[in-house]
Amino acid sequence: MLLRVVSFFRRKYADTFAMSFGPGWHMKKRKRKCTLHAPRDVSQYGERVETACKGQESNPYQLVFVKDTSATTCHGCKGKVRERQLAAPPPPPPLYDLFIRHSERRVYNWPGETKIRFSARLEMVYYHPLKKCTNLSVQDVKDGKFHARDDILKHLNLVHERLLFQGFGRTF
Repeated sequence: MLLRVVSFFRRKYADTFAMSFGPGWHMKKRKRKCTLHAPRDVSQYGERVETACKGQESNPYQLVFVKDTSATTCHGCKGKVRERQLAAPPPPPPLYDLFIRHSERRVYNWPGETKIRFSARLEMVYYHPLKKCTNLSVQDVKDGKFHARDDILKHLNLVHERLLFQGFGRTF
């Protein structure tokens, strides 16, 4: 009996039910993503793009302390250094409180896309002072592509110097 009453009301007020349920005229309908194409294989591309600009010598890698930057992650290994840029937690202990920065064009893709994009202008990118993160060779350091300012060198301790010597074969 109850089923008959429900079906009667559905037929009688079918127009009002159709308008009241589902997305209305003011709501956007969700578009389906096209799945005809397989995702692009980007394994042949590296994470970093070397810029072949004339000012490469005037743009060396620089040694900085983490507390002096707004960096949150290492661009080489994607390791987190701090949670947010604006947070002021205590600085990391020695050996982990150094960064190497360089201005590069970032490589990224938007969520849900497979298209590789490049930043329009050069941005500061931060790395741990390790050879595997920066991809700097000892020869690059000898050629002068890696600099440290005097005010930074004053604050380096023995642990920092040992790390930089192991990674890049240079004493400061």
